[in-house]
Amino acid sequence: MIEGQSEFGLDTAIRALEYFEEYSNIPYQLEKIDLVGLDDFQSGAMENWGLITFRHAGLLYADGRKIARQKVQVALIICHEVAHQWFGNLVTMDWWNDLWLNEGFATYFEFLCVDRLYPEWNIASVIIRMVESFVGKRKFQLSIIEYLNKYAYANAKGSHLWEIVEKHAALHGISLQSVANAYINQAGCPEIFVTLSNMEITVHNQTRYFIHGGMRGDGTKWTIPIHYRTNSQPESRLQWMKASQNKVSWPLLKSSKWVVANTDGLSYVRVLYDAKNYAELAKQLLSDHTVFSAVERTLILVDAFDFTKSSKLNIKAYLDLIQYASDSYTLEHDNYQKEENLQDFQRTLLARPYERIGWNTNTLMTPAQTGLQVVLIRNACRLRNLDCIMQAHLRYKEWIMKDKK
Repeated sequence: MIEGQSEFGLDTAIRALEYFEEYSNIPYQLEKIDLVGLDDFQSGAMENWGLITFRHAGLLYADGRKIARQKVQVALIICHEVAHQWFGNLVTMDWWNDLWLNEGFATYFEFLCVDRLYPEWNIASVIIRMVESFVGKRKFQLSIIEYLNKYAYANAKGSHLWEIVEKHAALHGISLQSVANAYINQAGCPEIFVTLSNMEITVHNQTRYFIHGGMRGDGTKWTIPIHYRTNSQPESRLQWMKASQNKVSWPLLKSSKWVVANTDGLSYVRVLYDAKNYAELAKQLLSDHTVFSAVERTLILVDAFDFTKSSKLNIKAYLDLIQYASDSYTLEHDNYQKEENLQDFQRTLLARPYERIGWNTNTLMTPAQTGLQVVLIRNACRLRNLDCIMQAHLRYKEWIMKDKK
């Protein structure tokens, strides 16, 4: 039965069309657009111009029939396919090596679109977002408008886009073509080692990031935009590390205790800090973790965790960082609940978030919050939290009795 499950998808598609018309300053080019759900569809969804096809799971949603996370996924899929009406259909890549002009933009704008339509979900999106961060949102938008108008009903290459963006950006001493091509055409992403003295930040020795520590760098280099901020300078600023540089330093106006060298995840880079900076970050997280955005907290933890696996960081530094999680639990922490012999420590981290959220059935929770609740309950029961197990048994008995009636 699909009755009552199409309204959310239809409303999202209508609003997504309006969003892309507004952003691009180009009206949708056809007289109508249809969204068709198919019982059996291998591709999942396809952006046919004016007739977008979906698996039912990518188009249909109704509160109470599916989990909240699926609502977000449906919105993302619809916004992705609507984005293709401009990026892919109106302007198509010249050849397959520039397929990213279709898929990269559709993937980027699916997050941007959902964030506009449902701001309470707080969804944000890597390379295109990074370019927008140092070009500026308005200049980037003007570049996209010019690009879509210039190559409408034609074929474009990646170089065509970057020529337009570079013209609007007016970067000094930085070739946008070189920056973008390095990230798009080279495998992997860069890893940097960052240290902080009282009045100076230093970025050492960029290499290609490998998750396994035994692998050697292959000489791949990038020109890296480094968005950074410190405790004494909370506003994000930008410095560059060129591909030709093995080390770059810059002074600070005030003495600082810690530095975050990937503000809000605006750069596609993995960041390893020295022991002193990790210690100061851990202290800050414990005293007031809200100084960092959720994205920054997640990236600090994710990078630190991966560097411990590759033996580049002592496990104690990582454990000190996640102490704060007993007061702030996010979905991303689910990635860290897999290690054996840490169950007592995990129970400590989960205890207070579980007490606050637990089995609460507040209907005003966002999809992200209900998704977080699922993660909390699953992990609390897996870790043998007595209240969680008791509540699960009670609800199971209620469900059985209701089914018998």
